[in-house]
Amino acid sequence: MTDLRAWMARPRRFAVLIAIVVALPALGAGTLIDDWGHAATVQGKVPGAPAWWNLYDFGDGNPVRMRQAQDIGYPWYAHPELRVRFLRPLSSALTYLDHTAFADCPWVAHAISIALYALVVAGVATLLLRTLGPGLGGLAAVLYAVDDAHTIPAAWLANRNALVAAAPAIWGTVAWLRWRQDGWGAGRVWAVAGFALGLAGGETALSALALPVCFELSGAGSPGSRPLQRLRALWPLLAMAVVYALSYKALGYGASHSGAYLDPVRETGPYLAAAGLRIPGLLGVMAFNAPIEITVAMPGSMWWFAAVGLAGVATVALLVRRAWAALDAEAQRHLPWLVLGSLLALVPVAATFPAGRLLTVASIGGAAAVAVAIGSPLPVLARAAGLAVQRASIAVRGTAWILVALHVVLAPLAFFGGTLVLGWASRAVAGPAYREGLDAAAGKTAIFPAVPDVMGIYGLLWRVAYKQPAPSRWRALGLALHDIELRVIDAHTVELRTVQGVLLETEAEQIMRGPRDLFEPGDRVEINDMTVTVLQTDGQGHPTRLAFRFDRPIDDPDHVWLQWKDGRLRRMELPRDGLWVLLKREPGVFGF
Repeated sequence: MTDLRAWMARPRRFAVLIAIVVALPALGAGTLIDDWGHAATVQGKVPGAPAWWNLYDFGDGNPVRMRQAQDIGYPWYAHPELRVRFLRPLSSALTYLDHTAFADCPWVAHAISIALYALVVAGVATLLLRTLGPGLGGLAAVLYAVDDAHTIPAAWLANRNALVAAAPAIWGTVAWLRWRQDGWGAGRVWAVAGFALGLAGGETALSALALPVCFELSGAGSPGSRPLQRLRALWPLLAMAVVYALSYKALGYGASHSGAYLDPVRETGPYLAAAGLRIPGLLGVMAFNAPIEITVAMPGSMWWFAAVGLAGVATVALLVRRAWAALDAEAQRHLPWLVLGSLLALVPVAATFPAGRLLTVASIGGAAAVAVAIGSPLPVLARAAGLAVQRASIAVRGTAWILVALHVVLAPLAFFGGTLVLGWASRAVAGPAYREGLDAAAGKTAIFPAVPDVMGIYGLLWRVAYKQPAPSRWRALGLALHDIELRVIDAHTVELRTVQGVLLETEAEQIMRGPRDLFEPGDRVEINDMTVTVLQTDGQGHPTRLAFRFDRPIDDPDHVWLQWKDGRLRRMELPRDGLWVLLKREPGVFGF
């Protein structure tokens, strides 16, 4: 107990220190997936690529650019008018620096990410200590620091934008509270500047805006003041948000024709339907550390995660209600707006497929609620958090201990381990498993009938990023979520059919084409050297049989047919005489 009290005597310093410790293995995380696309873009190897300050533009609705993108990795079914564009000039500039100044030493770029995460945690700790006090606020800050939902922003360079946006916005919120509570006149200016800088980093800052808004609406900073007075105080932030939103749309940023990325304004119905499941699912991540990321590859599983989220909310809410009397007046005044602000922070992020990486802001209130839930029933934590110890039943103490196991024990282990796994994954793709097949396809058209994992789409960009000989074109015919059969129809045509299941059913596949834009039998898709004909669907637009006709004969020397088999990427021999060959689903180089 003495040691715990000593650690918590300087809670902000301790939270920052432990955040650095759990994120430290990210120094060896290398580059992965979107990082390769950014590197290839910076090298000028991507046709029609965006400018250096606009690297998060993955599709602008231009069919000509889409055809170019399909040559380097975008799948054949990507909608020709796909728009997935994010306004992140500050994050783009930092990414450009990663792949120019630090191209040969990515650990420097990761060190910047760790420093940014430490800055975010310091800001969150300052906010929580100010509102909940040194004991309870310190416990909440530590829970936030070790939350494994933050692993990807802290360890994946392509997702560092969440930290670039959140750090100045959170410190801007601290400045706002100092202005409103302490009368620090410069706080208003620094708050506006912080949010402006955060919005230049990315949309995460828009989520953070919910914190000062809920602070003012609750009246926590100025008890007895009129609501209209508090709204007037918010006008600089609200005006900036309106200008940002209008500029965002006017410049063509946002999403369309994607099943994973939704536009809340243009696609209100689909967004509300998705958010109705995504938001409860994300609450489950905050309450029970639910691994919601797997839903992108498991159709229908989002309902289960939403149910887990609702159960998690109910569990934490009941424990918080029971502990309410143990909180001092300051904590009682500030906890509600912190939690409400975090709930509202989920509204913008629900426009994309759910993942823990979206919770950089929302988990602030989540950490505060969990700190209250576990603090009061357990004497060892209650004393450290400065709470009155309350008598509790075995069921209450048992539930609190389960939350302790999830958030105090497993979360930091998962954070630390997750950063190690990213480093392993980066090294695994550079190993020999892919080299034989990709070496054979250098300068030619690589054709994958059944894509084993994400490397089956990003392989060309990976080779370009590492300045290795790469295929000239990349053709991924179908994701191997099921066994697939292939046969040759004629000298130019092959047919593909699923043995079980369908294609384009998962959210991962539908990133490039939304469920409202799926196919009917007879539909044709033409790209630069290939025409795809949909022969059969399941009646809901998901293909089950497809014909691929190539401009050149399928046995042309320029075509290199590839298959993932027995843990290696190999050249494959096409079947003859119209016979079907079975391409069995196997775990890819990442093991899934």
